[in-house]
Amino acid sequence: MSKRGLSDVVTTVLVILLVLAAIVLVWAFLQPALKKSAQSIETESLISSLIIVRGTVIDYTNAKVTTFMVKRESGPGEVVGFDVVLEGFDGTRKVFRDYETKAMKEFETAVVVIDYSGSINSLKKIILAPLITNPNTGQPITGKTLGNHELTDDERKKTDCNNIPYISGEWCCGADINRDNHVRADDLNIFRAQYNNDGCSAPTWCNNADINRDGTVSISDYIDLAAQYAKEQDQGQNPPPHCFGNYIT
Repeated sequence: MSKRGLSDVVTTVLVILLVLAAIVLVWAFLQPALKKSAQSIETESLISSLIIVRGTVIDYTNAKVTTFMVKRESGPGEVVGFDVVLEGFDGTRKVFRDYETKAMKEFETAVVVIDYSGSINSLKKIILAPLITNPNTGQPITGKTLGNHELTDDERKKTDCNNIPYISGEWCCGADINRDNHVRADDLNIFRAQYNNDGCSAPTWCNNADINRDGTVSISDYIDLAAQYAKEQDQGQNPPPHCFGNYIT
């Protein structure tokens, strides 16, 4: 082979190597952006998937406890929970990371009760951020914030620590679901498990979660439970037992 022919081969090989090197460099530059873009598209598609259920927001201003229900609507992707962001009138924000960490199916609801004492003085807004499974890694990522709900005056309530409105013999108006003399997270968990059950009847009334005894564990029962839960929180860290009675049927 002549020197000229050899030179042409070397030149061709060098050109190929340069092209390959350029492709590698371009891919290294574009890959993070493409990955981020894919995640962004996935997040964008879920913006309308979580909503705060209308009529369920209650903020007990002096107890600094807010409660509401979150519903997942129809939409693509796997929602495995959500963060809750609370914002005060002074702009202060408190993020409750991984508030809910279980998968939510379409049209499924979750009950939220948050004690924000010590973090926000006066609550103005409630914001949600879905936790979505990244299809590339299988790990949860935080989606865009949504459900930007600004509280109304009607949603702000006050509780009176010295005048708990329950009648002796009614287990704190029925909100002490497990009958342990308090209205706590255990009662809320029982309610969550029974929510939307429409086959409640005497004597168990869906493990007492059907508080108003209308046959269905619904939002109205949730509001009764939330009211008594807030009053319990208002008593301090270790309130004395105060729910008693034989309110079964």
